[in-house]
Amino acid sequence: MLKNDCRMRVLLYFCWLSVSCRVVRTRNVFFAVYETDWIHFTAYTHTAHSSDRFETSTAFRLGSQ
Repeated sequence: MLKNDCRMRVLLYFCWLSVSCRVVRTRNVFFAVYETDWIHFTAYTHTAHSSDRFETSTAFRLGSQ
């Protein structure tokens, strides 16, 4: 089960990489996201399958740069 979970994360990451620009909604605010780096992959793997939390952290990271 853990192997399949890991494989799924990698597949999802590469699918996400193929979409270089997307819109993320955080607290009713929309951010245009153009990010494809390993930092965000790490952020995703630590959010315990919560894509909402991942997108939120991505948006906040963009805003703080």
